[in-house]
Amino acid sequence: MKREGEIESTTFPAPDPEDPQQLVDYQPNEDDVVSTYDGVENRDILEEFIEIAGENGKNDESEIRIVKNEGKDGVIIYDLKSRYDKNADQGWIDVTPDLSHYNPPEDYVQEIFNNASQQCGYMSKDETQGFYKLYECRTHWEYHLLPIDKSKLP
Repeated sequence: MKREGEIESTTFPAPDPEDPQQLVDYQPNEDDVVSTYDGVENRDILEEFIEIAGENGKNDESEIRIVKNEGKDGVIIYDLKSRYDKNADQGWIDVTPDLSHYNPPEDYVQEIFNNASQQCGYMSKDETQGFYKLYECRTHWEYHLLPIDKSKLP
C-alpha cells in the first residue's frame, strides 16, 4: 500500500470453495506492516516503532500489526504493543501471534514463538543478518521476525 496518494489493494490468496482447509482471505489494514514477496510494505511504520518501542523508548505506548505472507498457506499476523512498566522502570514489547489465517503445510514444524503471546525487551534492524529481529523474548533470546529484503535471501 502506498502511504501517500492512491492506495493499492493487497490481498492474499482467495479461498478455494472445493477445499475446506482453505483459509478466508485476509485484507490488511492501510497501516499494517506487510511482508510480501517483494519486500516489506509500510517499512517506515515498522522502523518508527523500532526507534521508540520497548527498551528503546521511555513511557511509550504504541501498537503495530505485522502481516507475514506465507503464500498459499495464508498469513501469520503479529500484533506488537509497546508499553512501559513504571514499577520495574522497564519498557517491553508484547507480541501476540494470530494463526487464524494460516494453514501450515503437512511437513511444517510449529514454531515455539507462535504458540503463545511473547514479551520481548526490544526490536532492531540487523543489516548484517538481513532481518528485523525481536530480542530478549520469553522463548527466544532473538527472533528473526521479517527479512529486510527478501530479494537478497538465499
